[in-house]
Amino acid sequence: MHRHRYKITGIQDKNEELRNLIESLRTDKIKKVQSKDAKDIIIDVQKKRIKELEKNLKLLDEYYKLEEKLNQVIAKNEELKRQLKSAYKY
Repeated sequence: MHRHRYKITGIQDKNEELRNLIESLRTDKIKKVQSKDAKDIIIDVQKKRIKELEKNLKLLDEYYKLEEKLNQVIAKNEELKRQLKSAYKY
């Protein structure tokens, strides 16, 4: 692969996913006009990642709400068990 191609488009060597995506969409050598296309591809990939992360955050938020409710129910259950135990002593 040609490293100078990635420097023209502003892609870091470490970001292999984007690099492979851009390579797969290109058929000829890079021209300055194509660097805008590469930026558009990067933006699209980042938007998809943001949507996925927002979806995951929403799921995590629901999970933590349910976890909090579960902890409250467990605490209430323990309190009721303690009260029941003390009631049997009398």
